[in-house]
Amino acid sequence: MTGIAGLVVAPEAKIYDHGPGHPLRPARVLLTWDLIEAYGLLGQPTVVRLDSDPADDETLMLVHTSEFIDATRQAGHGVDWPWGRFGYGPGDNPIFDRMHEAGAIVAGASVAGVC
Repeated sequence: MTGIAGLVVAPEAKIYDHGPGHPLRPARVLLTWDLIEAYGLLGQPTVVRLDSDPADDETLMLVHTSEFIDATRQAGHGVDWPWGRFGYGPGDNPIFDRMHEAGAIVAGASVAGVC
């Protein structure tokens, strides 16, 4: 089987950081990127590098409510509120700095990978 593989590159996605013990920590993705470079995969004729832009609110609203998007934006900028209503808090979904921007970067990369 032959074909072309697209690799979405969004280095700024490293700000999507739930903390050092979380499985979605950026170090795991960065290590994967190091392996991709070490094996020269980007130099292969069947691998295409795809750049991406952060998803805008209109794109995010295809899967989230505007209320959720606004809550994510505010929580990631230090606004104090009972964020548990949106599933944020200690454990799996901790609040972190600039989490709206980080999520928009990751969502934009995901969209670039499927479009």
